[in-house]
Amino acid sequence: MRLLLSALLCATGVHAQTCQPSADEVVQAVNQVRAQPRTCGQRHQAVAAPVAWDERLAASASAYALELGQRGEISHQGQRAGTLRQRLQSAGYPMASGGEVLGGGPATLDQALALWLASEAHCESLMRPDYIHVGAACVATAGRYEQYWVLHLAVPVRSSPDRSP
Repeated sequence: MRLLLSALLCATGVHAQTCQPSADEVVQAVNQVRAQPRTCGQRHQAVAAPVAWDERLAASASAYALELGQRGEISHQGQRAGTLRQRLQSAGYPMASGGEVLGGGPATLDQALALWLASEAHCESLMRPDYIHVGAACVATAGRYEQYWVLHLAVPVRSSPDRSP
């Protein structure tokens, strides 16, 4: 994934650096969050099942983190692929449902997770029990926030049910 991100950076002419944690670090940290019941705003969230790394979600997150860094803003409305569904579809992920958690400024994954857990909507996204996949990216730029974080959580559309006897 770092190679993909480096290629994207070179191709766009943006001199950004990665602050990207490894896939294992992301999965471990997100699953630690999901392993404990939480209160997100006024809502109690039960323990959620662990998620697994998905390269398609990671590729989508990398491309979007780069776009946000280029734009110097945090927004769920993309310029290249306007919505999360479009971003994941472009990456080849057939999303049934998904969540996008964005952040600007934190230098580390732990700081980004702390920021997201302090936000009711982001906390609820992290704790959604139906999500089974995760992908994340961080790009460091000279932009307004310096570090741009994108975390995608999703569950794919199920394939046709098995109708065997």
